[in-house]
Amino acid sequence: MTTAFLGCLAATLAALLGGPLRRWLASGGHRRPTDEPRPLPRFGGVQVALGVGAGVPAGVLGESARTAGEHPLHLTVSALLAGTLLALAVTACAVDLDVHRLPNDLTRPMALVAAGGTALLTLPSGDLAGLGRALVAGTGLAAAYLLLSVLTRGGIGLGDVKLALPVGTVLGLLGWAPVLLGTWIAFGLGALAATVLMLRRRATRSTHLAFGPAMTAGAWLVWVLWLPGSA
Repeated sequence: MTTAFLGCLAATLAALLGGPLRRWLASGGHRRPTDEPRPLPRFGGVQVALGVGAGVPAGVLGESARTAGEHPLHLTVSALLAGTLLALAVTACAVDLDVHRLPNDLTRPMALVAAGGTALLTLPSGDLAGLGRALVAGTGLAAAYLLLSVLTRGGIGLGDVKLALPVGTVLGLLGWAPVLLGTWIAFGLGALAATVLMLRRRATRSTHLAFGPAMTAGAWLVWVLWLPGSA
């Protein structure tokens, strides 16, 4: 099975499985009575995000298995971890873009999956340093976001703080540089999005914008770049 075929297969399956998720979001099932009333979007980008988000890493992991001799169990756990986090993250980002809220029902499972998956990837090989680094990175990044939330008086939401925990954990498994790079990319993407919206007169300097998608995109980009076989 070629890596291109594996990537296309993963992308197709993820996009198809995203159909029910898109329909649920389009029905407003994620909204609360307290959310600001607004027309429901179609959420067409959900299936695209799932397809791209799954297809690219699948191709990279397949290349790693072919050339780097990665253990099949390690690759399987990595794929399951990535797939679960991707589904939760895309859902959370879609909700954030719609109502500017990252639900606890999504960020908490993400934190548990990130911590549990990291343990499964490190403990069998005795990589306690990697496990410790990942947990410290997750906790540290969440603490940094909490400090920013206080300093900006809510400019960084508590949902972003909670999302920083799994983001930092996953990137921390790769090293300290990925954590820093992922954070820089997130703020860069956030600033770019804000600039574009202001230029198009769809936002002002006081408008609250969803930051979860930028955090997720930054983490995904760095994770893919750091995967074995991506070079």
